Amino acid sequence: MTWLRKQRTWEDLINFWMGHQPKNMTERYSKLKDSLQDRLDEAKRVGYGFELPAEEAEVVPNVPKIQEGEMEEVLV
Repeated sequence: MTWLRKQRTWEDLINFWMGHQPKNMTERYSKLKDSLQDRLDEAKRVGYGFELPAEEAEVVPNVPKIQEGEMEEVLV
């Protein structure tokens, strides 16, 4: 949220991306959630706020490896 605010992202998009429910009538009337292209353009403009590792990297630090069959245990 901090990164998005520093990038001056539209507040109703921040709320939408963070999964917050509308709190007032202005947020309820906003139709940005219906405009996929506007959201994609804004996401491209503001970026991630961090660098993603290259796809060819075999080892990604700080990411737990889940073996086949363990996912069911995690979801329970």
